[in-house]
This record gives sequence, structure tokens and C-alpha cells, in this order.
Amino acid sequence: MEKLDRGLVVVPQSNKHFISWRMLGTYTPNTSFEVLKNGQPLKSNIIGATFLQTSGSATDTYQVNVYQNGQLTETTMTVSPW
Repeated sequence: MEKLDRGLVVVPQSNKHFISWRMLGTYTPNTSFEVLKNGQPLKSNIIGATFLQTSGSATDTYQVNVYQNGQLTETTMTVSPW
């Protein structure tokens, strides 16, 4: 397999943000994600999905935390909307 990062992107859509990230092939079925907006939890315990839509502004920043078996295993770099 290739070494890929999470590929987190935030696409602005008229006062909303479409947030998308990768799920890697090495993950187990109980892998969950948490999306942070401006450093604060926006949505937690996301299982089986790799996207989210929320309201937002051009100055917002986002990160994704990855949990496996309830343990934090990865935090992405902070990204801003395109």
C-alpha cells in the first residue's frame, strides 16, 4: 500500500463547508472519527462516513481525530476552507 495522509479538505459551499477525509485500508471496523472546528469538537463518534457538512466562515479551521478501539491514534494537520 501507498503511504497516504488523511487527505482532509474543506470546500466552501455558500455559507456551508463540505469536509472530507480518507479512510485508510488498514483501519478496523471500529475506527471512528471526530471533527474539530476551530479547535473544538464539532461531531464525534463518526463511524463509516468520511464527510460532513456544516455552516462556516472563511476563517474557520478544521482537524480530524482518528480513534481505534476507543484510543486516539492520529490527529490531522489543521486546514482551512479552499
